[in-house]
Amino acid sequence: YRYNIYSQNGEDGIIEEVNRRLGINKNKEKFCVEFGAWDGMHLSNTFNLIKKGWKGVYIEGDKKKYNDLLKTSKQYPNITSRIIIKKRNMKKL
Repeated sequence: YRYNIYSQNGEDGIIEEVNRRLGINKNKEKFCVEFGAWDGMHLSNTFNLIKKGWKGVYIEGDKKKYNDLLKTSKQYPNITSRIIIKKRNMKKL
């Protein structure tokens, strides 16, 4: 089931098959989360879902990559949240 559209190691195909088997694609509203989102597209395991209408929460800790993510989220408003985690916040976690 492995194939790549945006993913690196076949995750796009595997996620699609898992969703098919679980009947997730039949749900009206779907959400996904991407940790280490970079620009939201590069080596993403969830951007293919975003393009299919899923809503997403994208998390990135690198400021430059986060700024790239902001640009992508302007084009794809279903990326509903963009979060940057700073080192000083890590102590609180």
